[in-house]
Amino acid sequence: RQAGRHLPEYRKIRSKKKNFLDFCFDKKSIVEATLQPVRRYKIDCAIIFCDILIVPYILGQKISFVKGEGPLLEDLTLAKLISLKPLSEKKKDLQNTYNAIKDIRKKLNKNKSLIGFCGGPWTVACYMINGKGDTKFKAAIEKISKEKAHLIKFLDKLVDLSVTHLYQQYISGCDTLMIFESWAGLVPKKEFKDILIDPVNKIIGKLKS
Repeated sequence: RQAGRHLPEYRKIRSKKKNFLDFCFDKKSIVEATLQPVRRYKIDCAIIFCDILIVPYILGQKISFVKGEGPLLEDLTLAKLISLKPLSEKKKDLQNTYNAIKDIRKKLNKNKSLIGFCGGPWTVACYMINGKGDTKFKAAIEKISKEKAHLIKFLDKLVDLSVTHLYQQYISGCDTLMIFESWAGLVPKKEFKDILIDPVNKIIGKLKS
């Protein structure tokens, strides 16, 4: 779906940056990484080179990408996560993504779709609560039964940030928007509506308005 580590041309430009976040917020790198697979495979769309974990970064939760371990996030309580507010200096980094989208749209054939995206609220919450990547996210699952009201409040916070991020991608040139709710399968069926469906519907509704 993105340039990916299998492309030698991607690995070449990735090696020029010390860490993944520097790469993620470098306008020139975003443009190149987004267009590389389109050039190589002649596919009919491009997907913006970004990451679903830019949300905790913007909120000021410390995050690093460690080789062989994946993302590592600062250990914060749910109450502390709810209290986080977007940092202006971090949002400036994200502006590079939106500026890159404008450049990509100019360079991309008008008949090819440009896809923007965000992580689903539950999936992003899993990483922010758990503090790292996992396949079970027990810490996040426990919040459903033990702190559900606070979890829903946190999901609403992520909804608002997701709407802003998707909207900025749209007005910058993306014509298709996707929500990746990668860890939906971990949620108990009886909680689907509150934890998965309602937050995503809120994103869609607010975007349309």
